[in-house]
Amino acid sequence: MAAEVTSAREHSTANAGNAVRGDVRTVGGVTENGYSAPLKRAILSYENSHRREDVEHIAVYDDEGNQLSHRKSKKQDEVNLYPKDVPRESLILTHNHPGGLFHDGVMSIGNSFSLEDMKLALKYNAKEIRAVTPRYTFSIKRNGDSWGVTSRQISKAFKNAEARVTAEGQSYADRIGFSKTVDERYHVTYFHKINKLVAKELGWNYSKKKG
Repeated sequence: MAAEVTSAREHSTANAGNAVRGDVRTVGGVTENGYSAPLKRAILSYENSHRREDVEHIAVYDDEGNQLSHRKSKKQDEVNLYPKDVPRESLILTHNHPGGLFHDGVMSIGNSFSLEDMKLALKYNAKEIRAVTPRYTFSIKRNGDSWGVTSRQISKAFKNAEARVTAEGQSYADRIGFSKTVDERYHVTYFHKINKLVAKELGWNYSKKKG
């Protein structure tokens, strides 16, 4: 399966082309790089059983693949997590984004992380936060023992990335003309492009894979 990666390590290499674009292409379960076999089995099983749920769920895992907590929301666009659900730092948070279930075609891909997702990972100093849609898996991993930023810095980076992605989308539509296809592709890639830019600026490891 194809995957897309944005990482601090890749941006520091001499491969200027990829550094400018902020992504490389690879093959395999890149979002599970570095996982133990039990963790990979456990987290993929959980995600595959929840990626088509119509409300949000969130689970917390340790490196050995133990599920430490699970929450189910009554909403399609948010789920709550509490301090008692995250007993220590450096755990993995994974949740589903149901939005793609309610669309056909390219819009069924669903969305990547929101600003609130990023801040949730920071709040609990999780080593990684993951999101699954009906068709894709997204991951952001910190680069070290902490995220290295404040909540305000994340908000600023996200806001700047939003402005850039919006401007580029408008420029593209102006250049080739507005259409339903152009509009759908803009919306379905909006948060993905923002996350790539934020990860590049803040030194995080961001990846996306099909399935």
